[in-house]
Amino acid sequence: MAGKVTLLVWDQLVLQVPALTLLEGDTVTLRCRAMQDVSVTRVQFYQDEKNLGGFFRGTELSVSPLQLHHSGHYHCEGSVHFGPSVSAPVTVTVHERFTVPVLEGPPDPIEGSPLNLSCLSTPSSLQPRTRLLHLFYQDGQLVGGR
Repeated sequence: MAGKVTLLVWDQLVLQVPALTLLEGDTVTLRCRAMQDVSVTRVQFYQDEKNLGGFFRGTELSVSPLQLHHSGHYHCEGSVHFGPSVSAPVTVTVHERFTVPVLEGPPDPIEGSPLNLSCLSTPSSLQPRTRLLHLFYQDGQLVGGR
């Protein structure tokens, strides 16, 4: 007699990322959880297949402050019930908070005459309106700003 076999999977892991939009300087906490809210032990986190530092005592990994190189594919591994389990990969993308500032000024300034410089940078469209304040330095000394 042919029968139908139903498998219940109780040990699948899920890697949760609380925000879809992540900006440089933010903090993100990744959480490794079992599908059925059972306990997970011996958790390891990976970014692009690289182990992020051995076993973690808990099931969370906080990354702060975020930088562009934190973008990548993350997953977690852990022990659920009596065996190992691996989460599906989650793509984390960190966006720049503003473009790299560009200093503009006259191509051939005349010695002794006033020098007007501009610092151009655009805030990310992914964050609420942010006003950027620029400071100008010459040889490590503050010479102007705001």
